[in-house]
Amino acid sequence: MSIRKCKRKLALCIASLFWAACDNDSSSSVAPVPDPETNASNDVSSSSESQTETPSSSSEEQPANPDIQEPASSSSEIPSSSSYSNPDYPYTLGLHPSVHCKDSTFYIPSPCASYRPNLKTVMTELSENEALYGVPPQTCTIPARNDSIFKCDNGMIYFKKMAYATTKSFALVGDTIEQCAPTAANNGEACPSAKEYFTNQAKNAEASTNYPNKYTLADNTTLNCKDAYETKLDTVNANGAKYDHWINELKQKCDNGNEYTTDELMDLVSKQNSAKPD
Repeated sequence: MSIRKCKRKLALCIASLFWAACDNDSSSSVAPVPDPETNASNDVSSSSESQTETPSSSSEEQPANPDIQEPASSSSEIPSSSSYSNPDYPYTLGLHPSVHCKDSTFYIPSPCASYRPNLKTVMTELSENEALYGVPPQTCTIPARNDSIFKCDNGMIYFKKMAYATTKSFALVGDTIEQCAPTAANNGEACPSAKEYFTNQAKNAEASTNYPNKYTLADNTTLNCKDAYETKLDTVNANGAKYDHWINELKQKCDNGNEYTTDELMDLVSKQNSAKPD
């Protein structure tokens, strides 16, 4: 083979290698142009696939957080009156079941302006005044005292026994403070219901057909009447204490069909002629 032919083949080989390298560079550097329709369909399919694969946040169960406390229901926060318990006021007031009370004392001052509790001093004064005037002076013998009471969370107080009374006023029946009827004994016996007592007294008076009370009016006519009662809760303010209790307000029911309070009846009675029963 001649040298010229070898040179020609060598030149052809070098040229072919050069163009092959150029083809590889152009194919790797030029990005293919995407088809818009193909990309749109691909986006729709990928979106639907992500929606299908991703669970809804509303249906996903959240892990419990131990630091977050569930709020208590309102029914558990507010105690009912039946389950109410206060160790400072352990008793329930029968007149008003929503009121609670405790044992206490209440100071009652002496009505005497110059009470002397020293018996020797009192006896000495009595002897001296008797020698001078022949008549002993009226000496006050009512001391100040502390009465046993039920003190309640509504600001009222209820006396267990009024001063110098022979019966209880209010007493415990179980854990409930009840008003005792005037017939209640003071020796630890049961406390009969005052409301029941006054209600029965009013019913019996209403059922009576006798009109024993007779009053002469200003026009000289006679009004025949009988006792009648209105059972009601009465509020008392005395010695700085306030309480309420059941009472029977006395009235006069007369044969003219009218019912009078004492003041109203006295207005009907002649001022010159006092009312007299026959």
